[in-house]
Parts: sequence; structure tokens; C-alpha cells
Amino acid sequence: MKKILLAVLLSLAVASGFAAGSKTYSSFGFHFSTPFMFEFGSANGEKNTGITNSVAFGINATNLYSEKIGIYAALDIMLPLSITNYQTSNGQTTSTTITRDNYRALWGMSCLMGPAIVVSKSEKNMFLISPGVHFNMLCAEAAATLTSYTLGVGANFQYNLFFGSNGYFNFGGDLAFDFLGWASLSGKNYSVNSVTVTVVPRIGVGFRYR
Repeated sequence: MKKILLAVLLSLAVASGFAAGSKTYSSFGFHFSTPFMFEFGSANGEKNTGITNSVAFGINATNLYSEKIGIYAALDIMLPLSITNYQTSNGQTTSTTITRDNYRALWGMSCLMGPAIVVSKSEKNMFLISPGVHFNMLCAEAAATLTSYTLGVGANFQYNLFFGSNGYFNFGGDLAFDFLGWASLSGKNYSVNSVTVTVVPRIGVGFRYR
């Protein structure tokens, strides 16, 4: 829980910094998301696929320095509901599913930051695309503590529907491809030979400053 609180506080500070530096437009929002992580790897002739299903809560901030270009950042604190692993060997596939009940603690985070590109904008709505750097972290505590990290590239697709003078509803999500991975198990670090695709559908609400 302390790790979660620290991550949220740090991200709030970063996102608030983006908003404070706005020249033409800034926004700050809260959202709910349902991240899905698909991990693909192989070892010793076996193909391994892991699917993590989560719910998440997070924050996002956009700062436009012109009418078309700015910066975007988002953080999702994930609470995995289930993790299913598929192993394929000699043409046969077996699967195992574990849930939150198997761990003392199970949580993670998904972060995306990069340039914000305005595709369309009016007084009633705005559509942005934000390609950038993506980072995932997943921590599982049972008999031992396993923390995995992945790094790659991704993009956010965001549609804002404005209401009132400053409020907006947010619809969209992230699509990311992580190709670098490493992990820590009981204090020992090792590299992970896999790729991870993360899909983060998202809805939320926020406030804009002009």
C-alpha cells in the first residue's frame, strides 16, 4: 500500500507540473480503466503466453504549447483480477489460472508519456493522439516477492467531450508494445525474454484550463 501511495503522489506531482506550465491549454483528469496485458515468450522449446486481466484507477494530464502540439502523461494503478498462463509444448497446450486470492498483495502500474497531437478541436470536443514511451510494472507477493518490469512504446487515443465552462468527459485508451523486460525475485535480478502487449480502455472526467 505504501508503494501505491508513493506512486500516486509522485505522478500527481509530475502531472500537476505539466498543467502548471501551460501556454494555451491544460487539463487534468481522473479515470477508470480495465487494462489487459498479453505476454508472449518462449523457453526450452516451450511457448508461453500470459494474460493478465485488471481493473485500474488513474490520472492523466495534457499540456498544449500550441493549438496542435503539447505533452501528455497518464498513470494507471492496476489491481489484477486474474492471471492465466498458457504453455505449449509438442503441440499440446495446458493452462493455469491464478487470482488475487493466491497472493498477499498483487498490484501494478501502467504509465505512458509523450507528445500530444491534436487531430481535431472545437468548443465542444477534442480528439488527441499521443505516441510515446510506455512502462509497465507488476508486483506479486506470496511466499516470495516477484516484481516484473517492461519498457517499450505506445500511444494514447483520447476523445474529450466538454461540458460547462471547464469540465470534460474522457473516452479512449492506450495501446502499447513493450519489448524490453526484466524482473526481480527475492532480491535477485534477471532479464526476461518476452514481449508484452498492453491494452487499456479508459473512461474518466477532468477539468481544463485555458
